Order: sequence, then structure tokens, then C-alpha cells
Amino acid sequence: GATGPAGSGGGLAGSLSYTGLLLYPTNKTYRLDDYTVSARTFNFLHVKCATGGCSADFYAAGSTLSNTLNVTPSGATASFSTAVAAGSTFSLVVTGITGGDLITDFGFVAGYTQ
Repeated sequence: GATGPAGSGGGLAGSLSYTGLLLYPTNKTYRLDDYTVSARTFNFLHVKCATGGCSADFYAAGSTLSNTLNVTPSGATASFSTAVAAGSTFSLVVTGITGGDLITDFGFVAGYTQ
């Protein structure tokens, strides 16, 4: 029978992303991945909200991935290249919400390759 291409240890390869929607975020750290199963290179971030505004910082392996992004209805994008080892954490830190439900429908995309 036919055989498939040789692998390098399993897992997906190519361009992938984390995506999420926080309906009513608050000022805190959101852990998006406790343990990355493969090494990866983060290269893209996009944030946007329906109403209000705040600030977002994304961290991988304990280091910030880009400058702080301003989350607004217009959105914000960053491109960069940061490699992290397998077993790293990936998180989002939201700040700048001053009280109440000042921001709704906070969406994000974090692109990476592996």
C-alpha cells in the first residue's frame, strides 16, 4: 500500500493560531496555554473589542511578545518573531479597565508557526 511522508515526531506544522473571545473581561491574567507541547515561534497578534477599551499584553515563556496593544473597536495588530521552547506558558494580561463592564466582546488572535 501507499505510505505517507516521514514525520519529525508528530504534531501539526505550519501557520496556526490561538483565537478567543472574552465577553466581559476584567483586569487580570488569562492563562491561554499552561504547557506548549511543541516549540513554536509567535509572529502575529490582533485584538479588537465591540465597545470600550483596555490594554493587552501577551506573554510566552515569561517574556512579552510585543509592545502593549490598545484594545479598541478599531482593533490593533502587531507583527514580530519570538521563538519559545516546548513546555512554555502563554498568557494574556488585561489592564486599564477602570470599573464596571466598560468593555465587551474582546476578541484576539495570536499567530505562530511550529
